[in-house]
Amino acid sequence: MANAEQQIGVVTVSYGTATAEGADGVRELTADSPIFADDVISTGDAGSAVEIKFTDGALLSQGPNSSIILDTYVFDPDQSTGEMTVKLLEGTFRSVTGEIVDLNPEGFSLQTPLATIGIRGTTTGHTIGADGQEVHVVVDFVDKPVVIRPVSGGPIRVITQDGMGVTATSSGMSTVARASQSQLAQFEQLSSQSLQQNAPTYKGDGDETEDGEGNDEGDGENQGEGEGEGDGGGEEVEPEPEPGPEPEPEPIPRGEPPMQFLPPDRKSVV
Repeated sequence: MANAEQQIGVVTVSYGTATAEGADGVRELTADSPIFADDVISTGDAGSAVEIKFTDGALLSQGPNSSIILDTYVFDPDQSTGEMTVKLLEGTFRSVTGEIVDLNPEGFSLQTPLATIGIRGTTTGHTIGADGQEVHVVVDFVDKPVVIRPVSGGPIRVITQDGMGVTATSSGMSTVARASQSQLAQFEQLSSQSLQQNAPTYKGDGDETEDGEGNDEGDGENQGEGEGEGDGGGEEVEPEPEPGPEPEPEPIPRGEPPMQFLPPDRKSVV
């Protein structure tokens, strides 16, 4: 564990309420605030967020009602050493690895109540729900797998593709499956580019964004409309034929006027 007085990063973006609790107590975080080893970083209610850039270039952002512990941070490029461990306690997070994984591919990990995630150079998203459920997703896969180990034991999960992830509960961990579009949209709002423009607007676990925007990065499903960006490009549907004119009524023969239907108390007249 690094010296608690060692500055290991700096805040690049801050919205709403964000604090760091360290050896000298609690301090408010704004842009350019220093970050130290062993800090506990927390954000407030909706609209709050913070992004930290570490000295090795790694980025870690967290949305509303989120908290982490910067448990271990060592980066010495002159000695070719590096190690980083962050404990994700609760909330929504996006992580982009830096130079530490180049120096030590096994030296970067995220720890949660239910899993340990080994990341060797990629972008990931994580949600730790208040109900104990966790979601771990590879947002942008580079070239090395993300390995997820359940804390309670059992089979590990290996992810090697964008948009794929797992769900973990106290009962176990799911197999690798495609993340929902609302989950991907939440993680996208925590990207550096998005945070430079505005605060995250998502409302909670599994909810759509408030402006209705999603991340349509499917495998071609439900993408036949619009520009046809899916793998299948959408199906062409033949237009239905225009309805033809209604047929002319048959003429009534001369000398045979139409029958008049009258009430029962009246007789028909020809």
